[in-house]
Amino acid sequence: MRGKFIFAAVLSAVMLLSGCDRNIRGPADELRMYGWQSELEGGNIVTLSFDGSDATLSADGGVDPLLLEGLCAVTDDTVVICDSETGYNYSFGYKLYGDRVELSIFDSEITLKKLP
Repeated sequence: MRGKFIFAAVLSAVMLLSGCDRNIRGPADELRMYGWQSELEGGNIVTLSFDGSDATLSADGGVDPLLLEGLCAVTDDTVVICDSETGYNYSFGYKLYGDRVELSIFDSEITLKKLP
Protein backbone atom coordinates (compact mmCIF):
# COMPACT_ATOMS: atom_id res chain seq x y z
CA MET A 1 0.00 0.00 0.00
CA ARG A 2 2.83 2.37 0.88
CA GLY A 3 4.50 1.74 -2.51
CA LYS A 4 1.30 2.67 -4.37
CA PHE A 5 1.05 5.87 -2.34
CA ILE A 6 4.64 6.87 -3.15
CA PHE A 7 4.12 6.03 -6.84
CA ALA A 8 0.90 8.11 -6.94
CA ALA A 9 2.63 11.02 -5.17
CA VAL A 10 5.59 10.98 -7.59
CA LEU A 11 3.28 10.70 -10.61
CA SER A 12 1.15 13.59 -9.35
CA ALA A 13 4.23 15.75 -8.81
CA VAL A 14 5.54 15.02 -12.32
CA MET A 15 2.17 15.85 -13.88
CA LEU A 16 1.89 19.05 -11.85
CA LEU A 17 5.40 20.21 -12.76
CA SER A 18 4.95 19.39 -16.44
CA GLY A 19 2.04 21.85 -16.48
CA CYS A 20 4.50 24.61 -15.58
CA ASP A 21 6.39 24.32 -18.86
CA ARG A 22 5.68 27.05 -21.35
CA ASN A 23 4.33 25.72 -24.61
CA ILE A 24 6.39 27.43 -27.33
CA ARG A 25 5.44 26.37 -30.83
CA GLY A 26 7.12 29.11 -32.85
CA PRO A 27 8.47 32.67 -32.91
CA ALA A 28 4.99 34.18 -32.43
CA ASP A 29 4.45 32.23 -29.21
CA GLU A 30 7.86 33.19 -27.81
CA LEU A 31 7.43 36.84 -28.75
CA ARG A 32 4.07 37.03 -26.96
CA MET A 33 5.38 35.21 -23.90
CA TYR A 34 7.87 37.92 -22.87
CA GLY A 35 8.26 41.66 -22.61
CA TRP A 36 10.92 43.35 -24.74
CA GLN A 37 12.77 46.62 -24.18
CA SER A 38 15.63 48.82 -25.38
CA GLU A 39 17.06 52.23 -24.62
CA LEU A 40 17.81 54.21 -27.77
CA GLU A 41 20.16 57.12 -28.35
CA GLY A 42 18.48 60.28 -27.17
CA GLY A 43 16.96 58.60 -24.14
CA ASN A 44 13.86 56.93 -25.61
CA ILE A 45 12.96 53.65 -23.95
CA VAL A 46 11.08 51.38 -26.35
CA THR A 47 8.94 48.64 -24.84
CA LEU A 48 6.86 45.91 -26.49
CA SER A 49 4.62 43.83 -24.25
CA PHE A 50 1.65 41.49 -24.57
CA ASP A 51 -1.33 40.75 -22.36
CA GLY A 52 -3.64 38.09 -23.74
CA SER A 53 -4.92 39.33 -27.09
CA ASP A 54 -3.62 42.88 -26.52
CA ALA A 55 -0.22 44.42 -27.18
CA THR A 56 1.46 47.67 -26.18
CA LEU A 57 4.29 49.36 -28.02
CA SER A 58 5.62 52.46 -26.32
CA ALA A 59 8.56 54.82 -26.68
CA ASP A 60 8.96 57.38 -23.95
CA GLY A 61 11.59 59.45 -22.25
CA GLY A 62 12.62 61.35 -25.35
CA VAL A 63 11.28 64.09 -27.59
CA ASP A 64 8.58 62.13 -29.46
CA PRO A 65 6.61 59.81 -27.16
CA LEU A 66 4.70 56.96 -28.78
CA LEU A 67 1.96 54.75 -27.37
CA LEU A 68 0.15 52.11 -29.39
CA GLU A 69 -2.04 49.67 -27.52
CA GLY A 70 -4.95 47.44 -28.37
CA LEU A 71 -5.86 44.16 -29.97
CA CYS A 72 -3.02 42.45 -31.78
CA ALA A 73 -2.35 39.68 -34.25
CA VAL A 74 1.07 38.01 -34.29
CA THR A 75 2.44 35.73 -37.00
CA ASP A 76 5.93 34.25 -37.17
CA ASP A 77 7.29 37.47 -38.73
CA THR A 78 4.69 40.24 -38.25
CA VAL A 79 2.94 42.04 -35.40
CA VAL A 80 -0.23 44.03 -36.10
CA ILE A 81 -1.61 46.29 -33.37
CA CYS A 82 -5.04 47.87 -33.74
CA ASP A 83 -4.62 51.03 -31.66
CA SER A 84 -7.66 51.37 -29.41
CA GLU A 85 -7.42 55.17 -29.33
CA THR A 86 -7.16 55.90 -33.07
CA GLY A 87 -8.58 52.70 -34.57
CA TYR A 88 -5.64 52.49 -36.98
CA ASN A 89 -3.77 49.23 -37.60
CA TYR A 90 0.00 49.35 -37.29
CA SER A 91 2.06 46.51 -38.77
CA PHE A 92 5.66 45.73 -37.84
CA GLY A 93 7.97 43.07 -39.13
CA TYR A 94 10.20 41.26 -36.66
CA LYS A 95 12.98 38.69 -36.45
CA LEU A 96 13.50 36.77 -33.24
CA TYR A 97 17.04 35.86 -32.15
CA GLY A 98 16.70 34.13 -28.78
CA ASP A 99 16.98 36.87 -26.17
CA ARG A 100 16.54 39.75 -28.62
CA VAL A 101 14.11 40.78 -31.33
CA GLU A 102 14.64 43.14 -34.25
CA LEU A 103 11.57 45.22 -35.06
CA SER A 104 11.12 46.85 -38.46
CA ILE A 105 9.23 49.95 -37.45
CA PHE A 106 8.64 53.19 -39.34
CA ASP A 107 11.45 52.48 -41.84
CA SER A 108 13.92 51.69 -39.03
CA GLU A 109 15.29 48.61 -37.31
CA ILE A 110 15.14 48.56 -33.52
CA THR A 111 16.69 45.80 -31.43
CA LEU A 112 14.87 45.00 -28.19
CA LYS A 113 16.10 42.67 -25.45
CA LYS A 114 13.99 40.12 -23.63
CA LEU A 115 12.91 41.24 -20.18
CA PRO A 116 13.43 38.76 -17.34
